[in-house]
Amino acid sequence: MKAITVLTWRWTNPHYRDQYPAERVNIFYRMLSRNATVPWEPLCITDDPNGIDVPTLPLWENPGPNYGGLHKPNCFYRLRAFSAEFANTCSRFIWFDLDCVILKNIDYLLRDDADFRIWKPDGGRMPCNGSLVLHRSGTRTRLWDTFDPTAIHPITGYKHLNGFQGSDQAWIAQNLTRDDRTYGQRDGIFSYRSHIRHKRAPFALARVVFCNGEHKPWGDEMQGLRWVREHYR
Repeated sequence: MKAITVLTWRWTNPHYRDQYPAERVNIFYRMLSRNATVPWEPLCITDDPNGIDVPTLPLWENPGPNYGGLHKPNCFYRLRAFSAEFANTCSRFIWFDLDCVILKNIDYLLRDDADFRIWKPDGGRMPCNGSLVLHRSGTRTRLWDTFDPTAIHPITGYKHLNGFQGSDQAWIAQNLTRDDRTYGQRDGIFSYRSHIRHKRAPFALARVVFCNGEHKPWGDEMQGLRWVREHYR
C-alpha cells in the first residue's frame, strides 16, 4: 500500500484569536505516530517552517485574501490542494486541522480509498466541515478551477445566502454532490463543542475529537480533562 500524505496547515494571521506555534504541529504528528501503523508521510504547508519537525512546503498566496469586501481570517489557501498541479506534490492526502485530539488507532482513515471525503458533524447545520478532508489528487479539480470568493459571501458578511458558514468549507459545501461521502460519529469523528462538552454523544466511540470552536486542546478548560492531557502531547 502506497503511503498517504497526512497534511496539516499553519499560517500566521494577526486576526486569529488562537495562534498556532510550531509545537502544535509537532504534537499533532506525535499523536498520529502513536495511533497509526499503516504507511503515511507527514507534510505541513506553512509560511514559517521554523521549529516544525516534519517536512514542510512553502505556503502559496491566498487566492481570496478579502471576501465580502471584509478583512477576515479565512482558509482559502487550502483550496489549491484540489488543483491539478498539486498531484505533483502528493497523489493522495488526508488533511487534519491542528486543533484535534487523536485518541485511538486511525488506520482505517488512512486506508480509505475514496476519491473524496469530508467531515460532516452530526446534527450540524453545515453539510460539511473543513477540519478533515480526504482527497485523491485530480478528482475534484473543479473546487479550484472554478473558485470565485465573490460567489460565496455577498458584500456584507460571513454567511452565504443559503446559510453556509466559513470560507473554504462554504465553497466546498455549495459544490458537494449527492455522491460525495462524509465522515461522522459512525467513523469515530467527534466535535468537542457539539458532541462531547455537553455529553450529547457516546464518548467511548470517539477516535478523533475536533475542537472547532472556542475551546482548544491547549486551553484551560480542555487541559482540565484527563483524556486531553493523556493524548494531546
